[in-house]
Amino acid sequence: MLRPLGRGDSLCNEDLLDLSVHSGHIMPKYLKIFLILAFILITNHRFAEKIIVFSEVGEFVKLTFFLFIWVTFVLSVFFLANRKKGVIEIILIIIFVLSAIVGDAYYRATGNVIDLFALNELLISTGFLNNALKTYSNEIYISVIGGFLGFSLLLPGHFWRKQLDRRFKKLTRFFIFIPLLMVIVVIIKTGGYGTNGLPSQLTTFSLTIVNSFIQKKNIIGNHGYLPKPIELSKINNIIFIVDESIRGDYIDLNMNRGVTPFLYSKRHEIINFGLTASGSNCSAESNLILRYSAKKESIDSIGEYHSIWEYAKGAGYETTYIDCQLNYDKLNNYMTYDETKHIDNFISLFDGKDDSIKYRDNKTIPIINKILENGSKNFILIVKSGVHFPYDQTYPKDQIIFRPTITDEKSNDNKKAFINSYMNGVHWAVDSFFSNLLNVINFHDVLLVYTSDHGQNLRDKGLQPHCQSQDPAWQQGMVPLLVLTQQEELKEKFIHAANINFDHVSHFNIFPTFLELFGYGKKYLELYEPPLFAKIDSEQTFTSGLIFLYFGKKTFWNTFPKNKRQHLITHY
Repeated sequence: MLRPLGRGDSLCNEDLLDLSVHSGHIMPKYLKIFLILAFILITNHRFAEKIIVFSEVGEFVKLTFFLFIWVTFVLSVFFLANRKKGVIEIILIIIFVLSAIVGDAYYRATGNVIDLFALNELLISTGFLNNALKTYSNEIYISVIGGFLGFSLLLPGHFWRKQLDRRFKKLTRFFIFIPLLMVIVVIIKTGGYGTNGLPSQLTTFSLTIVNSFIQKKNIIGNHGYLPKPIELSKINNIIFIVDESIRGDYIDLNMNRGVTPFLYSKRHEIINFGLTASGSNCSAESNLILRYSAKKESIDSIGEYHSIWEYAKGAGYETTYIDCQLNYDKLNNYMTYDETKHIDNFISLFDGKDDSIKYRDNKTIPIINKILENGSKNFILIVKSGVHFPYDQTYPKDQIIFRPTITDEKSNDNKKAFINSYMNGVHWAVDSFFSNLLNVINFHDVLLVYTSDHGQNLRDKGLQPHCQSQDPAWQQGMVPLLVLTQQEELKEKFIHAANINFDHVSHFNIFPTFLELFGYGKKYLELYEPPLFAKIDSEQTFTSGLIFLYFGKKTFWNTFPKNKRQHLITHY
């Protein structure tokens, strides 16, 4: 209610603005309040869930701290909205908006709140940014709309008398740093994972700050000297194929779903190690483990020992890396330029065209064949394009076998269509690929080892297909492991290994197997898990989240269920 001016009262411009608001000449303050609250509510998730969890387990100190973060955050937002907007205020608002958009879009796309691992994966996967933007365009549009509501903080209109702001000018300007610092503390105390339910306007920004200050693991990749084997190598040519997003039970050799009939027809020639545990449920970490490896209990030491390239070079092999995913300017999966110094032939099949993803894998076949004819010993590592989501982009339209697909349904929500699209992708990327490969390659003095970087969550548990840092579906870590050779002595050795270790091996057993084939002895083999040739009794486990230990937190290990095959039969 307006009062008449008394003697000595005067009106400044800011007071006039308050009066004009009350007079209805400028946007009412209640509409501004509504837009700000909408900005907060639309872009934040799991607030109530977090309160329930803390209450149920009796963590009332943590609950109080959590609520205090929210109270100080909301207060800081309204302090910011009420202030005259200078450079600092505008920068803070832009940070709020961008942080909220990223956090909200990630949640809508994956069903999980962004954490340090997720941010790290986003930063090292910028080469796939265009693909992600297309895949999750609807989710991103919604997040951008919700995020842009944050610019309502710039609108005119005040919530209380300006004299209060003038009196507490410094406090209101820097009040936002109270909840920001508390969020950073939570991230550090939880090892990068405590962002559930916290304000998205602060979490992405806080994660970025923490990520920029932590000491990154040094993947050496070039030790300046080559290890020396103690005996001659067992075979002259090794082809190691790492596929993308191939789940072990969608290979007909493991579970006959009619997805890879050609491979099934070759079941008497192919040595199958069954359902295998990947190193991680995320591409970068799994590929790193396959190129460097370590003992599981000392996974954080990965990169301190020699790379697979150094071991291969030390044993006299010419090394070739074929990347079907990114070009040379964008090294993938934690690869460094130091590491590439021991790669004789670095070949990228990325041409920048989205449609070519369907055909890049098959382009490797004539390249492989030509390398095998060079008269040298060869170690060839191929990272395929495979069946990365969105699945319908990974195979030609004339290769559709299973319907309806995601494209038919115009939605990712239909589980049957989701799985059908995936099976079409696997049929093309695996079965058709092997049909072409085996018709060209002579395996007389060649060993082929085939696996995938990780499996897939096909709506088994939540939305995220892979790379879920905490409590992932175990199928995200389930991959195939196939071996093919016509060298009789070695073939018999692998057949025996598959018989004693069927459904019991993991990615960690592949690296030391190569070392044994290269001719290295106990000095090097004891640095790693047992090779495939040894009896393996350990549980099948894979990592999720950060494998490099920050803030003293341990790596997350996920274990396959003991009745995994029965589980798969029951659920499909």
